[in-house]
Amino acid sequence: MLDSTVLAGARAVARSHSKGVLAQVSDIVRLRLGPTKLGADDYFLYRLWDDAQYPFDAKREFVGWRLSRELDRCLNDEASRKYANDKLEFARAMRAAGLATPAIRAVYGERSPGLEGVLSLSDRAQSAAFLQDPELYPVFMKPVHGTYGRGGFSALSWDASAQRIVLGDGSSKSPEQVAEDFTQAWAHGYIVQELLQPHPEVVAVLGERLSSLRVIVLLVAGEPRIFRAVWKLPTGRNMSDNFMHGALGNLIANVDIRSGRIGAAVGMRNGAIEAVPEHPDTAVALTDLEVPLWHDVTAYCTAAAKLFPGLRMQHWDIALTPRGPVALEVNVEGSMDLHQLAAGRGVYDATLKSLQQQRSS
Repeated sequence: MLDSTVLAGARAVARSHSKGVLAQVSDIVRLRLGPTKLGADDYFLYRLWDDAQYPFDAKREFVGWRLSRELDRCLNDEASRKYANDKLEFARAMRAAGLATPAIRAVYGERSPGLEGVLSLSDRAQSAAFLQDPELYPVFMKPVHGTYGRGGFSALSWDASAQRIVLGDGSSKSPEQVAEDFTQAWAHGYIVQELLQPHPEVVAVLGERLSSLRVIVLLVAGEPRIFRAVWKLPTGRNMSDNFMHGALGNLIANVDIRSGRIGAAVGMRNGAIEAVPEHPDTAVALTDLEVPLWHDVTAYCTAAAKLFPGLRMQHWDIALTPRGPVALEVNVEGSMDLHQLAAGRGVYDATLKSLQQQRSS
C-alpha cells in the first residue's frame, strides 16, 4: 500500500508542514480501509494531511477512483450506459425530446447515423472530399465513443491555397490526415458537428472560446436533483476545456448550486492545486463571478436528466452559448476530482451515501 514515492511525499510534508510521517501514514491507511477506499495519491492530491483544513470526518468524504467506480456500478444500469458511451444514441434521445444539442453535419462510420439531415460518410476518400468544402466550417469533430475529450478537435476553416484544414489551436492538417483520424478503431466512428459559439458573458471573461459546466445530477426517488457543479475555464490554445488533472493548464471553479456563483478558480501548479485570481489570457478577475445562464442550466439539466431514468448519477457537460445551454454529452463515472479540487471538499456526503445505500439494500 505504501511505496517509496508515498514515503517521499510524506517526508516532504513533514518537513514543510509539521505533520509527522507516522501520522500521515496512519491517515492514509485508515482512509484506504474506510468506506471511500481513498488512495495515497489522493491523500496528497487533496492535501488531506492538512488537519487544520480537514478534520478526519471531512477527509472521509473524499472519493477516489475505487469508490467512484463502485458508485457508478451501483447507481447506473448497464442498459442505460449506451447514452453515455455512444454519442449518436445520446443525440437521438436528445433530439427526440426537443432538447438542444450541437447540430450534426456528418457521421463517419460503418452504421448509418439514422438522423435526419445528417450525411453518412463511409470511407476515407468520401470523407476527404467532404472536408474540402469551405462552407462546412467552423466545426468540431469527435469520436462516437470516447471520454475525457480524447480525439476531439475544432476545425476553423479550409485553406484552399494550402489544401489544409486550419485547426483551433493554430495548427493544420490535410483532409486526408483528418479522414485517417476518422478510421481509428477505438473511436467507433466520428461525428462532425457545428462549432458552438460562446455566450457573450463568457467571452467577456475567457475571450472567444467555448466553455462548459460539469453538472452532477442525482435521481433521488426518481426526481432529478442538482448535486454539484464546476465551471471549466480553458486557457491558452487548448481546443478543449477538459481539466485532465491540471495537465493542460486549464482552470476549474466550483459553482454554488443555489446562487450560481463561483468563489474562486483553481489550477494545478507544480503538482499542487492553487488559486488563480485572474484568467491568464484576459486578466479578468476570477472571483465572485456569476455563471452565465445558471438558472437556465439547472432547468435544462433537470429536464434532460428525466430522459435517462436508468442513470441515477449523471455527469452533464453543458456549453454556455448565445442560444442558451446546450448539452455536449452525459457521462457516467465522471471525474470526481473536478468537484473535489474546485470546492476543496469531498462529494461523499449524506445525500450520496443515502442514495447508494438505497440501491444496495
